[in-house]
Amino acid sequence: MGGDFYIWKLGAQKDGLLPDQSRKVKPFGTGLNIVKGLWDPLPDVEDDDIAVSADAVAGPPDVWCDPKAYMSLFFSDALVAAISAAKIKTAFEFRRCRLMPMAR
Repeated sequence: MGGDFYIWKLGAQKDGLLPDQSRKVKPFGTGLNIVKGLWDPLPDVEDDDIAVSADAVAGPPDVWCDPKAYMSLFFSDALVAAISAAKIKTAFEFRRCRLMPMAR
């Protein structure tokens, strides 16, 4: 096939989820099968229900997974704005996260 193509590698990880400050996450698993340290967003998650560390989201990359969030995919504000401005249709339902202050 002729023409350009692009590959989007989704292997970057950042540890930024703050489950104790998030409103709509639960431990991953049930009963005796709960995985310690792994969190699952609830299906009805809305803007600002998930809290993330401003330390973790500062700087590149613009898309990453969080090892503490089951099936997570986080996008920077700049990337979401660019996707929106370009009118790119995606299968993603973006939700804004609350950024918690950076550690001093």
